Amino acid sequence: MPAKEVEFVITTQSQEISYPWPQSPVQYPEITMNGAAFPTPPQGGNAPTGWQVVILDQTQDLTTPAAILYNQYVNAFPESNSNFWMSTYHYMYSTTVRRLLTSGNPGYQLLLAVSFGLDNNMPPSNDGFEAFLDYGAGPQLQQWATHCDTGSQVGNNTSWISFPASYILAGSNSQSYGQGSETYNFNSGPTSLTATFQTFGD
Repeated sequence: MPAKEVEFVITTQSQEISYPWPQSPVQYPEITMNGAAFPTPPQGGNAPTGWQVVILDQTQDLTTPAAILYNQYVNAFPESNSNFWMSTYHYMYSTTVRRLLTSGNPGYQLLLAVSFGLDNNMPPSNDGFEAFLDYGAGPQLQQWATHCDTGSQVGNNTSWISFPASYILAGSNSQSYGQGSETYNFNSGPTSLTATFQTFGD
């Protein structure tokens, strides 16, 4: 089958968020594929912080539902009876890694990892960091990891997100270090990324 190009345009954001939440509707990422809205995950939730994780089968026509192996929000939640995420946020990354390992053939996966409502001090844990590098992440991910205070949270009973940051990765398992499309923004407000991939179709 001849190859054809598919363009993803991804926009997300983060902002200061206090606890308890929500104070406003969750600002989920927006993804378009060749100008059309990409399907939103079937399960949302009220947690304002997390990732949209999309895993696609690059042997399929990416514009068809058959190519979607996984498309979910992976959220951060506080410790029981508190507003603190320091000991729980890493579960976002262990969940993502598990999904990569259990969703089809990893050798033919395309990954869209899009943060939303994230704190700069929530960088990927070591397993998540290694997985993102395996899917083409590079200098932007390392910039984030070396310009944060990992796991540190403002110590009062209303803090949730105090240092907004966003990161987007669009890459595949066939890409080496830095060959994927990525962006990191240590700021509030919108962050965007455009990435083009090859798919197969008639």
